[in-house]
Amino acid sequence: EAGTTTGTSYTFTGLTPATEYTFRVTAFDTKGNESPLSVALIITTENNPSDVDVTVPSIPENLKLVICTATEIFFSWDNSTDNVGVAGYRILRDDIETGESIKNSYIDTELEPETEYHYKVSAFDDEGNESEFSTEFTASTSSEVDHEQPSRPENLSAQSVGDTYADLIWDASTDNTMVIGYKIYRNDNEIDFTTSTAYTDNNLDPSTNYIFNVSSVDISGNRSFRSADLYITTTVLNSIEEIKTLNCDISYIIDYPEKSYMLEASSGLNQIKLIDVSGKVIFIEYPNSVSEFYFDLPSIKSGIYFLYISSNTSELVIKIPVF
Repeated sequence: EAGTTTGTSYTFTGLTPATEYTFRVTAFDTKGNESPLSVALIITTENNPSDVDVTVPSIPENLKLVICTATEIFFSWDNSTDNVGVAGYRILRDDIETGESIKNSYIDTELEPETEYHYKVSAFDDEGNESEFSTEFTASTSSEVDHEQPSRPENLSAQSVGDTYADLIWDASTDNTMVIGYKIYRNDNEIDFTTSTAYTDNNLDPSTNYIFNVSSVDISGNRSFRSADLYITTTVLNSIEEIKTLNCDISYIIDYPEKSYMLEASSGLNQIKLIDVSGKVIFIEYPNSVSEFYFDLPSIKSGIYFLYISSNTSELVIKIPVF
């Protein structure tokens, strides 16, 4: 209990900046009768102005050419540094902003053959602090347009397959200029692009058949033929798994058809929270230190979720499938 009021509002002071707090309210009468707790209100306090980051990243240095064609220039530079972290880089071509990159490299496309271009790069962080622009870098496109496609990716295979994911690998393609990445296809639909020769698809359904292909792309945009088909079948949905326990006095019974849960803790239950794989809180309950608590899952889509349970002396995290 943090306080009482005779009105319908209350001001909290002395809170910590940039911290999440959960508030609930009860009503009571002159006889001491008290209502159940309200729905939880979750807020996060703002940063203290003195804690705001005002440090700019270092200026990008050593811009250098990686490769060029008649219509593309690919160049890189040394990573900038920042007191918190560099979020990305801003690119100027002939003093006009042409794009951004989260990596320390950039491919400028749709250029004119046999033309000189001038580039500068700045670094910025998540707070919007931006460095000065780098020393100018000059590069020229070539005269001949590249129409040669890369080689077809070979030996596409699955390193592992689960209920909702598949880890894919393949051999690197070759090209007369430079392979810049690979397009991923699932069931004949392009789903993603990667610069690696490995890819994890985390958006699959349990017990389902899929066909995967991969094609390579070079710096000129030429695309290879697709790889041979890879057929996979995802596994059945994972069973319940306890992934964290601490001094545990918590027990549970789960009725899957009804999606009903019974929790017990001899020391009293404090908090129950359901979170999806992205970290989003689906629901949260505060049982008020009761030793036994029943609840039903809300209407949610199929997938993997994490149920966080705490008592007065224990913590338990359960990985649960919902289907």
